[in-house]
Order: sequence, then structure tokens, then C-alpha cells
Amino acid sequence: MRLWTVSGKECEIIQTGQSSIQSAVLSLNNHFIVSGSTDGSVRLWDLETKGAQELAKLDVQVRDLSFSSCGLYIETDRGVLDLGASGFRLIPSSLSESDSTNALFVTQDWLLSGSTNVLWLPEEYYSTCIATSGSHIAIGHSSGAVSFIAVDSFLV
Repeated sequence: MRLWTVSGKECEIIQTGQSSIQSAVLSLNNHFIVSGSTDGSVRLWDLETKGAQELAKLDVQVRDLSFSSCGLYIETDRGVLDLGASGFRLIPSSLSESDSTNALFVTQDWLLSGSTNVLWLPEEYYSTCIATSGSHIAIGHSSGAVSFIAVDSFLV
């Protein structure tokens, strides 16, 4: 990763060891960077120590990353990563922290509720984009089709 000043001068290079980085975002306090790579890993970098912590190793690429306004979550195009002290959790951005135990998240071939595999997705149903709202999820597919799924509470 190469870091640049606002004026366009290169100021630092960080060796990541990740495969090709797909996306990266700087924290609001300028102390951390989160990167997502083509191998599905998401890492949190401390800019002072240059150390990294792997937040997630997913079977899908995370293309979009941003820090939440409170700085405790990483919002992605697949769900939300919690940066809390207990490790990360995947929670949909439409839920509050108290509702996060039944969070929906889509990997390449699974719909997860929290960290539990709920529904296996065959290859023709792999997602290109997703949107969640409570216990409902919309999954866009490369064919142009969209699947709408409601996850009953007894499943989660």
C-alpha cells in the first residue's frame, strides 16, 4: 500500500503481504487503514506500528469499505464488521447493536445468520450485490435476477 499526502507526495509504503488489494479506507482519526484484498481477507492496519490484524477471511471479495461514523464498525458491500474488543462480528448495517445476534451476511455460497450457515447458494445464485433489512435480504445475481429472502426467526 502506498500512502500519499494531500499535495500528492508519496510519504510511505506499507508491505501488506496480501494478494491484490481491492479496496482500502482510512479511519476518521487517521490512525488506521482497513484493506480488502482479492483473496477475501480484510485487515486492519495500525499506521503507527505498521502492524495488521486480520478481521475476516471470507470466500468472497469485499469491494466497498468504509468506517461507520462511530468508528467501531467497517461497513462493506457484504455486511458490517464489528471492531469491538470481543473480535469482529458480521452485522447488517440496518440493525442496531442489540439486534446483531441474528445478522444476515452473504458469502459466495452461503447466507449466514450471525456466524451460522442458514442457506446454501448454488453457483447460479452466487451474489453480485446484496441489501439487508432486518430479517429480509435481496441478492442480486450476475444473470440480472434478484432473489428476495425472508429468514424466519426459528431458523436463526
